Amino acid sequence: MGRPVRSSGVAGNEIFVTTKLWGGQGYADIVRSIDQSLRRLDMDYIDLLLIHEPSGDYKEIYRAMEDALSVGKLRSIGVANFLDGTYEDQINRCRIIPSVNQIETHPFRQQDKMQKLCREYGTNMEAWSPLACGKNGIFHNLVLTSIADAHG
Repeated sequence: MGRPVRSSGVAGNEIFVTTKLWGGQGYADIVRSIDQSLRRLDMDYIDLLLIHEPSGDYKEIYRAMEDALSVGKLRSIGVANFLDGTYEDQINRCRIIPSVNQIETHPFRQQDKMQKLCREYGTNMEAWSPLACGKNGIFHNLVLTSIADAHG
């Protein structure tokens, strides 16, 4: 495990490390990026690696991630910001179903269609901005505060 994990006193199997690929221009670029992330993290593997968004040749990028998973550099792989048709296109082309699809979802944007689609294919939907970036009065919303009060 990486130096911060080793020095934390927390067992490495109790920490789950996720990182994202930002950009990338294809298979070889992603292989280099994964190796660079492992060196920077000072780790033998990454628990979860996500494609930040469906840009560039995301199919080749994902293929490189599948291969890195098969040799133990990654424990799981996923995507972020893959919505509707892009997510389905990825599902239809991949060997390994993404374990996670990280998308913007919160009480004001519940992504019902994507929740159903991810569930159908066995992908866990993970929220980014689950508290709506603190906007739309989320911390003073009467429905949400009554739910919070009811549960302490």
